[in-house]
This record gives sequence, C-alpha cells and structure tokens, in this order.
Amino acid sequence: MSAGAKQIDPFAEAQSLAAPAAAATPGPATPAAGESWKAEAGGMALIEALALASRTAEELTGRAVDAVVNSELNAHGGWTIDIDVLEAKAKMGTNDLLCCYRIGFGADGSLVGYSRLRRYHREDG
Repeated sequence: MSAGAKQIDPFAEAQSLAAPAAAATPGPATPAAGESWKAEAGGMALIEALALASRTAEELTGRAVDAVVNSELNAHGGWTIDIDVLEAKAKMGTNDLLCCYRIGFGADGSLVGYSRLRRYHREDG
C-alpha cells in the first residue's frame, strides 16, 4: 500500500449497525446511548448472535451458510436463530439442496441447542 493510501475497514458498517446512534427522540425500540441492541442487561447483542450462529453452523455442518432466515430472543435472554445451509449445489439451474438448522444460544453465547428443521430444494422454498 502506498504511503498516501487510506486503508478501508470492511467491518465499519457492521460495527455501526452493532452500536447505532441514539435517535433525537428515543422510542421503546431505540437503544439508549452506548447500548448495542442487547437481549437484556448482560445479554448478547443480536448482531453478535447472528455472527456466532453463522460461524457455528459452518463448524457443525462443514458447509457454507446461505442465509439467516429467523432470529428470536428466547426466554432465557439468549437467541434462537434459524440458518439455511447449502447442502449440495445444483449441477444446472437454481435447484440447490438446502437445509434449515435451528441454533440456540444462552445469554452468555454458549451453545444450548442445535437441530435440523428441514431439507428442501431452493425452488421449492
């Protein structure tokens, strides 16, 4: 990199999403200044849970994550996240074989559940 070149941080947008600026008139869905959309006091932020779920799905299945399809705050302050994983790429067309996995985390980020919900072809969606 040349001496005058500016280095770009590819995670800057994700970091700004993790800690959004406080709105002028905060409502019930707006975090207070300094919060990052926490599940509860001491809980894990949603953006952290999504990143953790993607890494966990790839480690457990050995396959690439295709999409995050659902996320819910569970009763214990952790997260339950559904992720589509590419099981087999179609040889022709868009009829890839996907699996949807449900991954649960405790408030501290510990893995508390993992199950395959369904297997389907992309065009059957």
